[in-house]
Amino acid sequence: MQNTPAVREFFILGQANVNTFTLWYVCAAPEDAQESGTLFDDLAHYATEQCSMLVTEHAATACEAVNHYLTTLSNESGTPVTLHPESNPVALERLREYRPDLLKRRARYLVVTDDRRPVEADLFQEGFRVVHVERETDHGTEAARAAQLSKLANFYLTYQPLRMHCYTAASRGQAAAMARQDHARTQAAERMAEAVSRHLKSAPRQWRGGSVLGWVAVRIADGRSDGQLYADAEDARNAQPDPRACIVFPLTTRTPFTVDECRTYLA
Repeated sequence: MQNTPAVREFFILGQANVNTFTLWYVCAAPEDAQESGTLFDDLAHYATEQCSMLVTEHAATACEAVNHYLTTLSNESGTPVTLHPESNPVALERLREYRPDLLKRRARYLVVTDDRRPVEADLFQEGFRVVHVERETDHGTEAARAAQLSKLANFYLTYQPLRMHCYTAASRGQAAAMARQDHARTQAAERMAEAVSRHLKSAPRQWRGGSVLGWVAVRIADGRSDGQLYADAEDARNAQPDPRACIVFPLTTRTPFTVDECRTYLA
């Protein structure tokens, strides 16, 4: 079914029980196909990890979409299926308050992420995922915004080591993409800081920090270095497969090596 001004696609995440459905998350799919696919993949990954289910419904509102799905479950089971009382309160609030916003107006979005390092058994999995995205309320008072933040914090941050960010974006998908980009830039800065630290630790004792020990090349995209020190900037650039994708800088005691300084250097 195609989206129309009155009907659009919704993503519904939750867990079906005997006669109830525990709703964890519901949102309108972004209009941009790439953003919609990215958000769907994130939710599907989360559903797999939590042994839950992800479905899509077409409706005019989030409440209508969930009701459609409850009707489907009822028809399949032969008994009425209702929302479980322990459903996510944030999602339940969205059913009461949601109104479709069909215009691409920029707004502030709250993004909950999990950037914990993967455990040893999952070393080949990405240690970052977007857990939840929702638009910051744009009506009411500061008290309403504070209440929204409190609900999110109580549900997501109380028992899990997750983080909450705020981005100004045109959609939930774009806000999620900005969170991923922000995480990638932080990782690149951490790698650059580690590369500089390794060079400084291996510097000869007689080296005086005020002079240049050598030149270092770092890839802008991921902050990785080839681990070599070069005599000058030209040698450092020429040794790289794609010099335009790298930055080169002299190594001294004044060389940036904190993560924040490296983020600025790579920007």
